[in-house]
Amino acid sequence: MESKDFEYNQELLDDIKANRNGLHTMLNTIAEFRNKVDTLLPDKVDFRSRWMLPERMKTITEIVKTELAVRKQIDDSLKTEYEMRKKKESKDNADEGDKIKYFAGMIEKLEGINDLKMTN
Repeated sequence: MESKDFEYNQELLDDIKANRNGLHTMLNTIAEFRNKVDTLLPDKVDFRSRWMLPERMKTITEIVKTELAVRKQIDDSLKTEYEMRKKKESKDNADEGDKIKYFAGMIEKLEGINDLKMTN
């Protein structure tokens, strides 16, 4: 059962890493697109570009919002992975503590049996 949980957790962690790598790729693509749109902004506002400027600004604003959303997803992904690893580590430590308690109890029982044998 424990190996299945470990495999399942490892698969989830691998999926989280793969998704995060995809998000990084998407972030690079968004940054390239933003740079291309930035070149469309005019240095000065003349009559022809006056009507296009608000639309370009809206586009750049949406691109930046998208970029920030992707960065937030990456942060959430890192947080999720950290919490999963922390939970797994605490579970492992708890299992070790239970094993130690079990063996300590067994040793006490054996010592009690040995004491009874010696007194008889």
